[in-house]
Amino acid sequence: MIDGARTAPAAESTPPETPPPDALSPEAQAKFTGYTRKDPEYKRIQIALFVAGFVTFAQLYETQVLLPDISSFFGIAPVTASLTVSLATLALAVAMFFIGPSSERLGRRPIILISLLVTSLIGVVLGFTPNWHFLMVGRFAQGLALAGLPAVATAYLAEEINPKDLPRAAGSYVAGTAIGGMLGRIISGGLSHFLAWNETVATIGAFGLVLTVVVWRLLPTQEGFVRAEPGLRKLLANTKAVLTEPGMALLFLIAGTAMGAYQSIFNMVPYRLTAEPYLLATWLVSLVYLVNLFGSWSASVAGLLAGRFGRRVVEPLAGLVFLAGILLTLGRPLWMVLAGLVVFTMGFFAVHSVATGWVTARAVSGVGATGQASSAYSIMYYAGGSFFGTIAGFGWSALGWAGVILVAGILAAFVIGFALVLRKIPPLSASGY
Repeated sequence: MIDGARTAPAAESTPPETPPPDALSPEAQAKFTGYTRKDPEYKRIQIALFVAGFVTFAQLYETQVLLPDISSFFGIAPVTASLTVSLATLALAVAMFFIGPSSERLGRRPIILISLLVTSLIGVVLGFTPNWHFLMVGRFAQGLALAGLPAVATAYLAEEINPKDLPRAAGSYVAGTAIGGMLGRIISGGLSHFLAWNETVATIGAFGLVLTVVVWRLLPTQEGFVRAEPGLRKLLANTKAVLTEPGMALLFLIAGTAMGAYQSIFNMVPYRLTAEPYLLATWLVSLVYLVNLFGSWSASVAGLLAGRFGRRVVEPLAGLVFLAGILLTLGRPLWMVLAGLVVFTMGFFAVHSVATGWVTARAVSGVGATGQASSAYSIMYYAGGSFFGTIAGFGWSALGWAGVILVAGILAAFVIGFALVLRKIPPLSASGY
């Protein structure tokens, strides 16, 4: 129901010939200015996207803590087992390039629901994996399906939520993704104490199906969506503008290298902690991922510091914290390893939170094409995690944990270097971006 509190003068738009079933009439769309915190639909969207973020990222990272079990089950090396994470993140990065533009025609809500449904169905099927190759194909397919939510969630929020309440709603979604990634690993580790790795994956997939129904019931139909037909020429021009702008290009490189280091450490840390001298059970190792809670806190602090001192000051300092945490994990005592993971995670989330906000701000201030800028950042982010997460497996096989630190440390050094170069790139507006 659209009330007077959420109406505004009609905006000029081209009515679609065959609007998706979720969309309202062009007249209603013209009057709609977004749900506010006073509307029940606002709360429904908050809860629905929080749950959707959990379903998506729990299944993206569910195999990470299970990598030693998967290695043992199939008799494969760690670098090979890590493909269960790397292939899924690579597929997600590839699919995001196509899903974003497709949603301009099909609508955001259908994309989100189809993504959750297919992702969870594949998860259930993977519980009956007959061989390693089937698992690899299945995880790649699951990664393609997983891309639906991260590709369109922010666009859905921007269209359905009133601008003054958008930051709070976006925060709920981001919290869902962070908690989903963390709990996916912890739940996997906990279930592995009672179930085989494949039964664990199937159980999480079945839970995802149940939660998909919850999202379907809660997520309101689209009132702010207007179907568009983005021209290929304009899309290519915007993409070129984004990729050739020096500041944004450096931020994309920061995304890929930072996520590469993050995946390198967390793909291989289960192997280190389940081996001598620690010999921790998988369910105990899964609790290590609680360090992401410190990351959520550091992201908020980094945002406050960036607002006060500027992104050009905070980003290289966050990179130094990132590198210090990596080096700290070289210590042999368990407490030192855990302390290093806390510092490392805090540094990563600080780097990432500053960079992702900087990309959007720089796009708005300069070249425009905020959609392409955000997509390019996400693609580099996940592609870097996929590629370097696998490379770290070779480091582990060759040199043990020192090999993993070598890979992650070099990547962190690049993050710092890129951030220092960014200090010399002139801002695109008086705001300093």
